Amino acid sequence: MLGSADSDDPLVLPIEAIELDAFRRRHAEDTFWCGLLLGGCGAQLTTKLYRDRACHFAHHPDPDGSAPVCRRSARGVESADHLYLKRDLSGWLGGQGMPVVASFPHEHGVDPGSVVELALGTGGRLRAYLKGVSPDWTEPGHILLGPEVEADFVAVAPCRYVNRFKYVSEGVDRRIAVGTQTMANGTQWFGLDECRMTPDGLLTPLVDQLLAERTVLLRQAAAITVTRPVAAEVSGTARAGLRDTREGEEFTRRLAAGMRAGEIRLVQALVEKAPRLLERLAEEQGLRVRESLAEAATWLKTRRSQRSTAFAELSSVLNTGDFTLLASALRKASAYAVVELGPAETRLLARARAVRAQLASQPHREGPGRPRHQQRSRAARQRAAAEEVHQILRRLAADGSRMRPVRLRAAVTRLAAAAALAEQALEPVARREVQDWLSHSRRSAAESVPRQRSRRPVSVTGRSGSAAAESAAVMGPAAGEGLALSGPARLGDEALGLVAAAVRGALKKAARERCSTSWGRLHRQLDRALPVLHPDDRVEVLVRVEAGTAADEPLLSSLLAVGDSSSALYRRLARRLGRTFPADSGAARTHWQSEVLRLHQLFRYR
Repeated sequence: MLGSADSDDPLVLPIEAIELDAFRRRHAEDTFWCGLLLGGCGAQLTTKLYRDRACHFAHHPDPDGSAPVCRRSARGVESADHLYLKRDLSGWLGGQGMPVVASFPHEHGVDPGSVVELALGTGGRLRAYLKGVSPDWTEPGHILLGPEVEADFVAVAPCRYVNRFKYVSEGVDRRIAVGTQTMANGTQWFGLDECRMTPDGLLTPLVDQLLAERTVLLRQAAAITVTRPVAAEVSGTARAGLRDTREGEEFTRRLAAGMRAGEIRLVQALVEKAPRLLERLAEEQGLRVRESLAEAATWLKTRRSQRSTAFAELSSVLNTGDFTLLASALRKASAYAVVELGPAETRLLARARAVRAQLASQPHREGPGRPRHQQRSRAARQRAAAEEVHQILRRLAADGSRMRPVRLRAAVTRLAAAAALAEQALEPVARREVQDWLSHSRRSAAESVPRQRSRRPVSVTGRSGSAAAESAAVMGPAAGEGLALSGPARLGDEALGLVAAAVRGALKKAARERCSTSWGRLHRQLDRALPVLHPDDRVEVLVRVEAGTAADEPLLSSLLAVGDSSSALYRRLARRLGRTFPADSGAARTHWQSEVLRLHQLFRYR
């Protein structure tokens, strides 16, 4: 932070030495602090310049020369987004002549960086949710959602959109973008200067368009009262024809706007009224209306098909008892809740929500009486659940053959619940292993071990080799020990040395190209030079890869670990090499990201 420990003016330090020189000259009279609003310790900071690694801030040492204790956990540039948001929104609202009082509410023990609230001089309120807090849609005021906060389209019906914000790095600053998310078309982003604040809320160009179209469509759809033609005097025929032509053009425009806005019921109502209109239109105008009706019929058929598919997928998830995809299936089906649903669909949605609530209430504990998955943001909850899936899979692989049927079913049930919470954070290989155990549990409670995928101790190429390699990483050391008979054979010292040399070369190439990699990609790249490895041999190979790495340099293995920071493999590697490694999965991810950044900078000069 700039100026003082309680400042709300964040700074991003350039990581390049030449840029840091310019930064120091620009801030020659300024002081830097480990800001309290960032969760820091309040101590003064200095800048550290390096030619062969990333530059960074560092704490001034204590009077006795020791490093001060700082418990700040979030160190990425995104950890200051709440401060950038306060700055940008306050300036934007002030530019519209609205006095603003900004604050960081932290009721109920919520992290001060989770919510930014702006009290408007007009009496309104704008609340931005960044992480860790679910919005209360019933409270007065306007809501803005961060990238990790889930939208509840059922709660915001009938407007059927939510406004979001995100930050992207631009040099040493962070630039805001504001977007509008709709159920049908995802999120469309705009610059903050393209938006405006009104008593109706934050209006982006898309919200302006949606509100205008909705108002016109609802008003004009109700005004369509087409009657059968009556006898008219010859002198009025021309006027009637002109009126009918305009009515046909207006009908076509409304129909197109209804499809663009996703208004299923409105499009259906217009289609039902069309036959009476066609009776009065001239042949040419009637042809254009019929073309629009054909397009609308195709659109309605597609929407109904998508709706049917969404509910069929949800029904399949519930009927098979495989809850790993429950959250995504429920989200797709819930998008149609603002449309009239049949009794069967309504019951299916209610049943799915009850199952989701039951899964969420299962005891995944982080501390006494504290449900772990209710304490974190959605992305963090997914990572924590994915880590739990790996733990259960390792335990099942090691002890599943000896478990009593009742214990085995309980473990598989908990596995399914954790996988459902993990969603996209769970790797495809791990998801397939979950499916194996679920299938085994359904086939027969008497069976002791599900069928494991073959892990041949031979060189493999292509997709199968990648899958086997990824599977070995997911199972970890405990799984390797529990399935020694079906896993790949251990390699000798000479073979390990050859594999390590090949892996070292591939990792150095990735570092020079400023990218990360994975075991699957290495298998495709190295072909027969990298056989499917026993989990213990993976550790041995990486120990040999790092044999020439200096103690103060980042590990080449960081390029692998950054994509799989929850794996026990890299914890074992860190212990073997005497490196410190964060216990928390989120901190581990940040650690490896930082190491990769340092590695990329280092290899620019090699």
